[in-house]
Amino acid sequence: MNVVHVDAFESSLIGHHLRWFLPTTDDIQYPPGFQEQVTTESPPFQRRFLILDLKSPEAWKVVDRWDAIFTPQASTDWSLILTYLQHQPQSYIVFVPEVLPPAAFFTKAKQVLPKATLIHLQTFQQESFKPLPLPLAYDDTFFPKIQEQNLEFVQGILQQTLAKETLKNLVLKDVLRDLRSAGASLVVTRQNSLYWYYMSEHKKPNSVLGTILRTFLQREIA
Repeated sequence: MNVVHVDAFESSLIGHHLRWFLPTTDDIQYPPGFQEQVTTESPPFQRRFLILDLKSPEAWKVVDRWDAIFTPQASTDWSLILTYLQHQPQSYIVFVPEVLPPAAFFTKAKQVLPKATLIHLQTFQQESFKPLPLPLAYDDTFFPKIQEQNLEFVQGILQQTLAKETLKNLVLKDVLRDLRSAGASLVVTRQNSLYWYYMSEHKKPNSVLGTILRTFLQREIA
């Protein structure tokens, strides 16, 4: 009997490159559960930066009190952003809603921005899912609320992302439905590990409910 544990995501986000799915294109705001993950960092993030393109909705500019907003139009602009960020003394978050940075930006950021957390916000839809080849792959991918209508899509992403050995010992549909019933969603790491996180600000990963859910999601696979 193999046992698959789906535990709470409690890792530090500092220095990670994340893909965080937005439920729809109309959601010009932080995704559900996002603030709860960010505010658990200790010490907390000191600054927040935003990267847009010329087609990005203006509404993103008022989602938060940004320390700086960048709108790169050429490859040299991305290099200048990296140079600027290199001189930030403390940990910080870089938000990139919908815009996919050049591959060179991902690679260089890993090398020169050890305290930066790069978060690529992306609409959760079939045409938007494009896996990145290693070493450009995201450290962690946060899924939105799992619903019956997107269950198969989530399964398809996981089948492309997870190692065959992980899939062999996992009943995906059952795990996803249990997460949905518990008001939680899924995190997939670069190491092919699965975690859950709460979608509501009223449910913290370190709460008693978290312990209950951890037990609830334990899977015994024949």
